[in-house]
Amino acid sequence: MMKLYGTPLCPDCVAAVKELDKKGIPYEYHDITGSTAELKAFLAIRDKEPLFDAVRAVGGIGIPCFVKEDGTVTLETADVLQRLILNISGSSQPEVFGCELFCCNKGFVCNISADAAFLYA
Repeated sequence: MMKLYGTPLCPDCVAAVKELDKKGIPYEYHDITGSTAELKAFLAIRDKEPLFDAVRAVGGIGIPCFVKEDGTVTLETADVLQRLILNISGSSQPEVFGCELFCCNKGFVCNISADAAFLYA
């Protein structure tokens, strides 16, 4: 099961939890401010992953932090939602729309780029 490291003190973490719950995506939540053990577990990931180099350079924490079932780490909620929804739906290709708005309220997850919006049902 995917792990989510965060804290209820962080608005981005709260939003990530809300979105995962809304989509029914399973995860283990690890509150890094809830116990020293959870904080140490997160710091062990943060200290070894190059993904956090830029975050540490600017004095950031690096949450929400997602550790996927295959062990890969990401800091992007949209990345987790897109990949998990594709896995759940069995689709190998997203539908492409000319949308420039977030459509989560319509049951889609959007990844807005400069060129296009990719909506995953």
